[in-house]
Amino acid sequence: MGYYTTYTLTVDSREKDTPLSPDFLADLKDKLPFLNQESCDTFSCYEKWYYHGLDLRLLSRKYPSYFFTLYGEGDNSEDLWYAYYQDGKAQFCPAVITFDDYDPAKMEYSPFSAAELDRILYEEREKEGTS
Repeated sequence: MGYYTTYTLTVDSREKDTPLSPDFLADLKDKLPFLNQESCDTFSCYEKWYYHGLDLRLLSRKYPSYFFTLYGEGDNSEDLWYAYYQDGKAQFCPAVITFDDYDPAKMEYSPFSAAELDRILYEEREKEGTS
């Protein structure tokens, strides 16, 4: 079965406004054929790509003039992260999800009256056939 992640890879040249080389694009397609090219410098896939870290370290070492940014969004709603690669080095940055503490001063009334809320709820249940 496995664990799927949506990946978005962006590749930037250290020399701005320089397109990715044809040799690099051919190598990327050969080594990572599951990546779909979305734009001139962005690629994506929905895969079980367990060795992305190793693959991109090796690729970034081979192409040190490129900076690689990989965004991952896993099937688990809390699995969000960025990873950065350059010249064989990597930095992994998982998302930090926080919630505000409860504050009664931030509580708000509904803009609807109780009768309006009942009507809205009734209409929604009618649509679903559960009234």
